[in-house]
Amino acid sequence: MKQLQFFGYGDDTFGGGSTNPADGEFYRDNFASTKPIVYRISAGKQSFYVVGQYGHGAGTWRIGVQMPDEGEFPSWRIWYEPQHEYSPSIVLEVPDDATVVDVTEAMEEK
Repeated sequence: MKQLQFFGYGDDTFGGGSTNPADGEFYRDNFASTKPIVYRISAGKQSFYVVGQYGHGAGTWRIGVQMPDEGEFPSWRIWYEPQHEYSPSIVLEVPDDATVVDVTEAMEEK
């Protein structure tokens, strides 16, 4: 198992990294638009979304998860940790073969 961590930076960038160095880091800048930034986490037939949105009035990030469709939510461990002044951090314990894909633009079209 590996861990993925997501958190916000300033008012425009959301992303994170993995405990597996081969995965690298993943970040998206929405140029302070306050629109959500969405990543799909997948392993085998299981998947879900991690969503970050800068709270326009609050000045901090909202972070959560969303199922891709009706069905069973993966049984992966998920928890929140303090991060820094702008954002909590959401940490996921996922299978080693889990992938992270930025699907922000695809979700905007729906």
